[in-house]
Amino acid sequence: MKIPSLIVLILFAAAAFGQDAPAKSEPSKSEPAKTEPAKEESAVLSSTRTAVNIAANTLSKKLDGYTATYADDKNWTALSSDGDIGPFLKLKEAKAGRSMVLLLNLTDGTASWVAVYFDGSEATGVITMAPGGTAEASGIKPVSKEALKDAITEQGLTLTRGNLTSDDGVPVVAYSIRSSGSK
Repeated sequence: MKIPSLIVLILFAAAAFGQDAPAKSEPSKSEPAKTEPAKEESAVLSSTRTAVNIAANTLSKKLDGYTATYADDKNWTALSSDGDIGPFLKLKEAKAGRSMVLLLNLTDGTASWVAVYFDGSEATGVITMAPGGTAEASGIKPVSKEALKDAITEQGLTLTRGNLTSDDGVPVVAYSIRSSGSK
């Protein structure tokens, strides 16, 4: 029974990989469509990595076990009603090119939360909130050069992409932050 299932699985995997490979003799017509999402994904990861560095350096602590959630100008308004990310989004108005990464620990109710705001690829502000605290616009501080120091490598962190859902069912890009154990 296991051999036929394994063969079907191998054939399915081969077919799935074969669909993604463009033919060598002719250019792929879908290539430009794939390029934009790849650029967007790269920008999301880049902003998230920057936010993790800022949060680790701002809190002066390891971020193993934290989750980073990403909101951009496209889902800013929809996510503003979420109980976790919403209070931080409401501190700034949505505008083209603006995004925010919220770092929170979903398993430790005593861990501080950090939100990092971006205009384009530049980190423009950071706010921390202690558990039970209130996010206020006056708490947003400029990002210092020290906060941009590479804490991901220093702490041996890895980011794994996933998705969460807001209170209203809106998909949220999220990264699980774990220590790779090498540092």
